[in-house]
Amino acid sequence: MLVEIFYNTGKYISYSLCIYCCYVILHVSHTAAAPTVDVEERFRGHLEAKGGSMFIISANMTGVPAPNTTWFHNDKVIEQTATTSTDTGVSYTTLRIGRVVQDTAGKYKVVVENSIGSDSAEFDVIVKGKFDSKHYI
Repeated sequence: MLVEIFYNTGKYISYSLCIYCCYVILHVSHTAAAPTVDVEERFRGHLEAKGGSMFIISANMTGVPAPNTTWFHNDKVIEQTATTSTDTGVSYTTLRIGRVVQDTAGKYKVVVENSIGSDSAEFDVIVKGKFDSKHYI
């Protein structure tokens, strides 16, 4: 079934009813909203990372349009490496550190932003235990 839409330019445009309905539903239901970050209780306060182990920090987020995320360590942007990566979906963002070393300690921050605004969350990480580099090559 086709739907004809009359625009103020005086032109008719025909659309498939399914495409038009999907557009209207998506357009109406996705009102723009500034992003927010929500951190689970277990990620609040001081976080302890065990030397030599994997460490993960995660946060939930919302926002329309979907926000972009940037992770920081001691005010420097975290780059993707063989041992450090981020994973971001529609409603979450995760930082994964594959091997905790003494330099892993410090302040971490995730910033989420879209065209409407931004929000952030901070994490304090301390390293416990010793990292024996001879076990990792």
